[in-house]
Amino acid sequence: MLFNHTASELLDLCRRTLDLAKAAGATAAEADFSESLGQSVSVRLGEIEQIEFQQDKSLDITVYVGKRKGRAGTADFSEQALRDTVRAAADIARHTAEDGCAGLADPELMAQHIGDPDLYHEWDLDTEAAVGLAKQCEQAALDTDSRIENSEGAAVQTGHYQYVYGNTHGFAAHRQSTHHSISCSVVAADENGMQRDYWYDSACRHPDMDSPETIGQTAARRTLRRLGSRSIPTGSYPVLFDTTVSGGLIGHLVGTLSGGALYRQSSFLIDSIGKKSCPISSTCAKNRTSPALSAAAILMRKVLPPRRAS
Repeated sequence: MLFNHTASELLDLCRRTLDLAKAAGATAAEADFSESLGQSVSVRLGEIEQIEFQQDKSLDITVYVGKRKGRAGTADFSEQALRDTVRAAADIARHTAEDGCAGLADPELMAQHIGDPDLYHEWDLDTEAAVGLAKQCEQAALDTDSRIENSEGAAVQTGHYQYVYGNTHGFAAHRQSTHHSISCSVVAADENGMQRDYWYDSACRHPDMDSPETIGQTAARRTLRRLGSRSIPTGSYPVLFDTTVSGGLIGHLVGTLSGGALYRQSSFLIDSIGKKSCPISSTCAKNRTSPALSAAAILMRKVLPPRRAS
């Protein structure tokens, strides 16, 4: 077992924390426990730049006292730390203003059946092997074209995560996931100057990623295509966005639709319910139910059953 705590141990800690919250006067509470570990190695010009090992754990407890809410966190799972953290959250809740929307989701909305989205796939990769993959990736980029003159490095990362969420409605769930990645960034030059670009791939199952050589070569090609770029006169032009830009564009739109932005009146879509905000031909879909994909989930908003959204 990679983690320091089993799923059963984390679930027991979660139940204990919720019991402490109720004893502290909470009318409702929810707790998040998480644990993670992984490694990251990076190389540049064939030499090791960084080797980093990571291991973290955390608890976040949210306490509701009527319509008042308080939140506190800790990385210490001892009994005394749990008590102190719950007490801190309860004290905050008692001294904050009421929020009519504060509270847990209604019990009938919570997921009744929790499936397995197949998100946990360990990658037993030792440091020497990780360094070797990073070197392969970088060398493939440097060998692509003589105009690739320098490298900003290549990196290999592995990450393993587990989470437990529970609330005072009696809901509790455990999930595990992995996230692995390989990346490379290089510099190209010609008579007009220098350009840089990068490429990467990531997946919860490492065999699903492109090979280190493919990632390095793609990084090189993306860098080379920037050579010869120039400014254009001010005017109206058709624009073709690279696929990598799509996430940012959608992210900006989602940000303007978020409750926080609307509440603060910092969105240009205030009072736009029922109005068209995108071209009628635009379609965006997110499938949270596809197995073994990083966007998949066993739950949405921690307690709701996942579904396809568009």
